Amino acid sequence: MYSEQGINNTINISTTSLTNATQLTVIGNNNSVYIGNNCKIVSSNIRLGA
Repeated sequence: MYSEQGINNTINISTTSLTNATQLTVIGNNNSVYIGNNCKIVSSNIRLGA
């Protein structure tokens, strides 16, 4: 599980995107989430934000 909480978070998940995540949530202010190519997310619960 990748978890980051706070304000002004920038999460880069980069470069062929295969996403097995069952939940991706962004909570908070001014969060940027980038999901690019060659990315495999296998976590069942990802929470981003404050």
